[in-house]
Amino acid sequence: MQSGHGQNIAWSIALAGGLALCLVLFLLFRAQAQSLTKVAQRSRELAAEIAEYRRVEEALAERTTRLEAVRDVAVEITRELDLTTLLGLITRRAVELVGTQSGVLYLWDEATQVLMPHAWHGYEEWIREVRLGLGEGIAGTVAQRREGVIVEDYRTSPLAHPALKERTGAMTVLAEPLLYRDRLVGVLVLLNPHGVGRPFTVADRNLLTLFAAAGGYCYRERPAPRYRSATL
Repeated sequence: MQSGHGQNIAWSIALAGGLALCLVLFLLFRAQAQSLTKVAQRSRELAAEIAEYRRVEEALAERTTRLEAVRDVAVEITRELDLTTLLGLITRRAVELVGTQSGVLYLWDEATQVLMPHAWHGYEEWIREVRLGLGEGIAGTVAQRREGVIVEDYRTSPLAHPALKERTGAMTVLAEPLLYRDRLVGVLVLLNPHGVGRPFTVADRNLLTLFAAAGGYCYRERPAPRYRSATL
């Protein structure tokens, strides 16, 4: 009896020891798992911080490049005396720096009360014949409102001009008015066709505003030429 009782005690002690060991191992594994979870969470946070840092770095680099390009354009503007060549230069540089496919600069003709293309890039000769009154199409609307606009889906926009919509195949459009002392000078329009390029951003609009301001100033500060277009 004593021998059997001793065996029961031994088994109880062994079982208790085994349970204690299992408990210790469980606590260790749980602590390890929690530690790994924290490490994984921190790794994700660090990855997000690195991605954000790279995004900011790239944005700053792009902004620096754009500012340097704008400075170069300003130098070119001060050297160029011919208005038609100058407006063509502004249009081309705007297209290049914003990174779009085409652009057109309309001038406002006070005598006929219409916008007429004066310089363009990426268009064929048909654009020469376009005439837009106030409120007609995106350019006419921008001229009427005296404020810029970004249109993400040109084909479904109520601002789209039927004839231009069929000829351009535009998907996204960015436009800014050319003003001089609150007087309308014209409108600068950039566009990307369907499936090409990226959506326009507020930064793109801010950049185009600089070119539009330069165009408005140059037009009023230089003798107005007879109507002739600059095809780029």
